[in-house]
Amino acid sequence: MMRMQVLRRAAIATLLAAGLGRTAFAQQPLQIVVPFPAGGATDLIGRIMQPELGRLLGQPVLVRNVTGAAGTIGTAEVARARPAGDAMPTLLLTPIGPISLQPHMRRLPYAPLADFVPVCQVADTPLFLLVKPDGPVRDAASLAAAAQARRGELAYGSGGVGTMPHIAGLSLTRAMGLEMIHVPYRGSAESGQAVIAGTVVFTIEQAPLIHQFGMRPVMVFAESRSPELPDVPTAKEAIGQDLRFSIWNGLFAPAGTPPAILARLEQACAETMATAPVVAGMERLNTPIRLRRGAAFASHLAAEAAVMSRLIAESGVRAE
Repeated sequence: MMRMQVLRRAAIATLLAAGLGRTAFAQQPLQIVVPFPAGGATDLIGRIMQPELGRLLGQPVLVRNVTGAAGTIGTAEVARARPAGDAMPTLLLTPIGPISLQPHMRRLPYAPLADFVPVCQVADTPLFLLVKPDGPVRDAASLAAAAQARRGELAYGSGGVGTMPHIAGLSLTRAMGLEMIHVPYRGSAESGQAVIAGTVVFTIEQAPLIHQFGMRPVMVFAESRSPELPDVPTAKEAIGQDLRFSIWNGLFAPAGTPPAILARLEQACAETMATAPVVAGMERLNTPIRLRRGAAFASHLAAEAAVMSRLIAESGVRAE
């Protein structure tokens, strides 16, 4: 009996040395938190990335939606999820708001540049003014006419107070001299549903909502027209105001993640965005891939902080 126990322990030690323990551990799902509801642009990007990222990392990937407070609840959860040892950390896939906008508007339980390490940026998408396809608004002129006829009564929606769509909507209504009510929702999918239901006249969002809800794009907030939607005028063409707003999406790890794991995640992320299924999926969303690896993404965020601080101050937006 004693000899059998010795042999069994020796066999287990040999298997562990050969990496069996690491293989078993690798089967634990890697969690990616999306801090907005399912069905929004960021969530759709995460679902497209999920199978290829899992394949390249050699372990399952689970996308989990943790919503509320314009994305800051899910973001705070990941900031608290410090990795244990050499374990794969819980990751965050987020748009610009929780990292570069919300910190300039409210006190948060995390500091973006201190509590997160950028893994990679995966997209940068211009925003579109979107309306109900069979509604009365078909262009900037009909929007102005409708808003002036019911001054102070009509509403526009966004994915939350202090999100980039909210700031873009505020800038647009000011530029056009429109008095409209802002209605915040929990994410882009909800604001898109509100447009289709007729609760709000328009929302400003990324291109995936155009196909997801069959919405009509009225203008794009970019320097030039979108190659995917060449018939949609820019804001400068539509209203004579050069308004430009876009949303990046990026993958983050909590601070304290070991450098070796960060390097592995960064490489897998870069390879994921170059795979045929992901390229095709992003094309279906009309979402251009814009890859920045970790160091370049970190530099971009540091430079962006001052710009966004000024934008928030000029907009007068404050978190509700």
